Amino acid sequence: MNLILPYLVLLILITDINSYNILVFCPLFGHSHSTYFGKLADILTEAGHSVTLFTPAIIDEFRNHSYTKLTKDVIHLDPSPKLKSIGDLIAGNGRYWKQEFSILEIPQSARFFQSVTGELHNVLSSNLPLLDKLKKKKFDLFIFESIFTCALPLIDYLEIPAFTVAQSITFESSSMRAMGEPVMPSYIPDLITQSSDRMTLYEKFLNTAIQVLQHYFNYSPEYYLSYDNPNKRIHSMERLSDASFVFTNSNPYLDFPRAIVSKNVQIGGISVDTENLKIGKISGEWDQVLNLRPKSFLIAFGSVILSKDMSFEYKFVDFQVFELLEVILLLGSRWQEQ
Repeated sequence: MNLILPYLVLLILITDINSYNILVFCPLFGHSHSTYFGKLADILTEAGHSVTLFTPAIIDEFRNHSYTKLTKDVIHLDPSPKLKSIGDLIAGNGRYWKQEFSILEIPQSARFFQSVTGELHNVLSSNLPLLDKLKKKKFDLFIFESIFTCALPLIDYLEIPAFTVAQSITFESSSMRAMGEPVMPSYIPDLITQSSDRMTLYEKFLNTAIQVLQHYFNYSPEYYLSYDNPNKRIHSMERLSDASFVFTNSNPYLDFPRAIVSKNVQIGGISVDTENLKIGKISGEWDQVLNLRPKSFLIAFGSVILSKDMSFEYKFVDFQVFELLEVILLLGSRWQEQ
């Protein structure tokens, strides 16, 4: 018995560790979105999982930017001429600097996003040799954002048993409703509204109308055709409900309070580079520029609506405000990492 006891203790101490083989689907159309998914991939890699980042390009110039530090298995896919032209439209879209929000914009915006995901679906389905290589890796889990529902037929073709939705935004009513989460327009403002959670009766009516229109004019096609069976339809909203988890880029202490389902995991701020934040520095040339004067501000407006397209009147107002503060204002012409 004394001889057996050490072996029994050793067996108790041995822990069974299982890692997953994960495919992260990250179409390149915005730096912030891609940074979010790159960070997710790196966190999963650091945890010991085998992670592949699949990055079909929509805006072609983004392919030259690396969004991961630890995940090395990155597979790229070039856009078709039609998808590239759509990406060029996104990259050169400066009308939102001056255009006021209108509920009448919803049908047009929905048709545009349907054209994006529809053409990306065509690009994926026409590159089956690449997808066959991915299929051989036998992934356990697929992660994608709900705006790219063209990932659903890809999941079926690759025979991946489970998928998780990761939202780079805080709240999007149509997809969350599809996944079983309650949507309450009387006090939860939609992403594109200008209201807070304290709305007037008119604002509540407008918020409700927006969500109804977004549900009717869906940002994703109603269905996709299977890659290997043209008679099989994969319905977008119906399939989203099968998600194992939903990662949302939200923080329950900062965002509007709302009811959520148990599979909604809130991971707001995950893409922020906390190490650089702690030391209070930014990288490269901007650090040198800001150190030239004792008081300087760098304002970066993101990558979907570019600061170079901002009207002169708006820029002049910014300069006037910062002139009163006696500081130097620098408008970031390119995207800066958070």
